[in-house]
Amino acid sequence: PGRVSNANAGVGSTNHLACALFSHLTGARMNDIPYRGEGPAVNDIVAQQMDSACVLAPAAVPQIAAGTMRGLLTAATTRNPNAPNVPSAPEAGVPDYIFQGWNAIFAPRGTPAPVVARLDQAVRAALNDPAIRRRIEELGSIPAAPDQMGPEALNALVRREVDRWATVVRAAGIPPQ
Repeated sequence: PGRVSNANAGVGSTNHLACALFSHLTGARMNDIPYRGEGPAVNDIVAQQMDSACVLAPAAVPQIAAGTMRGLLTAATTRNPNAPNVPSAPEAGVPDYIFQGWNAIFAPRGTPAPVVARLDQAVRAALNDPAIRRRIEELGSIPAAPDQMGPEALNALVRREVDRWATVVRAAGIPPQ
């Protein structure tokens, strides 16, 4: 406990929260080292300057494929098809370690409904384009499913995420940024 160095992309980053969730669920106490972004943290893992890191799939998958980094588990219920030899969280014995990064497009409150609808339509069209979906998958990510798209789905996701992460952030003692 406290002797395993663990790189993250900076205090409050997605990577930091992923590591905090792992610690919260397992009771593991690691020596967290914040970096100025995921790239420098990955570089130090590859150079064997750090013992561990929580890294998002787009940064981890190429390193795992190249053999410069070893994946210990994927924070999902299933294996990432781009890193098939890395076990899922349940397979690795941490069934509740489910962490999925996401991206969204937000508009100011009061944006007219037709504008929101047009933006939603354009995003759905792009994400349904086979070439775009294939590229997202090549990067090690998972494209959004149709039921995960749209303003209503996003609002529900944000509410769930705020509730979920408030507990983890408090338990980890992560200060407001």
